[in-house]
Amino acid sequence: MATRSACFLLLLVSISLLLLPRPSAAQFPSCTFDSIYQLGDSISDTGNLIREVPIGAASAFARLPYGQNFFDKATGRCSNGLLMVDYLAKAAGLPLLNPYLKRDADFTQGVNFAVAGSTALDTSSLAKRNILSPVTNSSLNVQLEWFKTHLNSICNSKTECGQRLEMGLFMMGEIGGNDYNYAFFQGKTIGEVQKIVTDVVHNIKNAIREVINLGALRIVVPGNFPIGCFPIYLTAFKSNDSAAYDESKCLKDLNNFAMYHNNQLQQAIEELNRENPDVVVVYADYYNAFQGLLHHASYLGFDVRSVQKACCGTGGDYDFDLTRMCGAPGVPVCPNPDRRVSWDGVHPTQKAYKHMAEWLIQDIMPKIHCIRLEMGLFMMGEIGGNDYNYAFFQGKTIDEVQKIVTDVVHTIKNAIREVINLGALRIVVPGNFPIGCFPIYLTAFKSNDSAAYDESKCLKDLNNFAMYHNNQLQQAIEELNRENPDVVVVYADYYNAFQGLLHHASYLGFDAGSVQKACCGTGGDYDFDLTRMCGTPGVPVCPNPEGRVSWDGVHPTQKAYEHMAEWLIRDIMPKIHCIV
Repeated sequence: MATRSACFLLLLVSISLLLLPRPSAAQFPSCTFDSIYQLGDSISDTGNLIREVPIGAASAFARLPYGQNFFDKATGRCSNGLLMVDYLAKAAGLPLLNPYLKRDADFTQGVNFAVAGSTALDTSSLAKRNILSPVTNSSLNVQLEWFKTHLNSICNSKTECGQRLEMGLFMMGEIGGNDYNYAFFQGKTIGEVQKIVTDVVHNIKNAIREVINLGALRIVVPGNFPIGCFPIYLTAFKSNDSAAYDESKCLKDLNNFAMYHNNQLQQAIEELNRENPDVVVVYADYYNAFQGLLHHASYLGFDVRSVQKACCGTGGDYDFDLTRMCGAPGVPVCPNPDRRVSWDGVHPTQKAYKHMAEWLIQDIMPKIHCIRLEMGLFMMGEIGGNDYNYAFFQGKTIDEVQKIVTDVVHTIKNAIREVINLGALRIVVPGNFPIGCFPIYLTAFKSNDSAAYDESKCLKDLNNFAMYHNNQLQQAIEELNRENPDVVVVYADYYNAFQGLLHHASYLGFDAGSVQKACCGTGGDYDFDLTRMCGTPGVPVCPNPEGRVSWDGVHPTQKAYEHMAEWLIRDIMPKIHCIV
């Protein structure tokens, strides 16, 4: 059994992970794959296109400023430095992948077959649809043939090849984006381009089947980006109609098209997983990973005013001109690429790729059985409280809100089942707080009837509602423990942990006369006003937050959280078999 200190550290780490937005990619070195095989286009190409003559060798990707911020030279990567696949390799403790066309390269731990400008459909297939592929003929099928040739060079039988590949990770894309790019920029409408999506996805699906037949067991399949957020599209399809743009100032119709592709791709992946129960095919959500950069630009260190401007480019609202792109004579580079999301109007910067990679590693690794979940502690919540908060503050009665409790608990229960299926063995599931003791509720539902309050001056009916949720949640936990005898699912009693603060306020150092008053707030009996909450100009903060239980009328203070955590650690640790 684990020691007390080791278990406390385990809980501390799990709590810390809840507070961090995303861990660093460097924190995932314990993956069990020993090689990476990458197929795709410019999002992943580490140097194949520039080794194709004559077009590739003459491309801008073969010279600075491409590569300037990591390699100090151009490597064929379509960025100012590293790509997502580079960060994935680093996270797995593997060397950066060499391009397949690099002579005498070391391919012992994987190969990169991706080619900038490549398509999912063959050039001849695109030509039949009056779409020209102007950059390369090295489509997905060509890359598959390269992979087979490589495989024949390292193994002598299907069994031997299967043994070599069973510990590998396959990155099937991103691919297909250029099929659409070429179509759009050759004058096709969204309706016309949608007609080729089924064929594009079908070709990707067949390519996945091929690598499965060759022995691949873990395959990651990225979707398309929100192309309506990219400078190249924002420039070419600029509109005077404000309704054409979403809240992120991206073109809605183009993003909807990208989602249309992604939905079809995810359906194909689901079918492949049903066909191949011993293989794991995982969707990589490039769409939402990129959207995350835009939504959290300031927090991630990007210049929020320039998230849709190219760093290397010139002209117009987006620093992009299709006739004078990055690498052309006289086209400037911004002074600090780490402040930009877009490198050249078409591809993200190294910094953007880094954050996307971190987001994706967090999302993908458990699904490809790449993190030892059995040694982790999962905190499933507290969740569900806001479902009720929103309902109450939109005028629903307690009886009306009670009707959604079963659905809320059912959803939590299914989420727990999912993490169990992914390998989790110890899961802590917090219940709801005694919401009738919180300033926000005490203010909104203040009553002149003294019988509405309990001995702690909390609203009884609201606390009874919280207990109703908690009772249903505990029943669900009992069922999960019966279903999974090798797993420990534990209820964390936030309700009584918080009540303990109120009942022992003076002993714990709180001001007993202010336990239900917000520290940061103003107005009424509880120093809380829903129209002038903490952070609003002029709203004061109490001189000693450690004397208060409530910070802002909605959330506890640090001191309150500290005492609750101590209470919960004593309660939970024995139940998760963590004390000698």
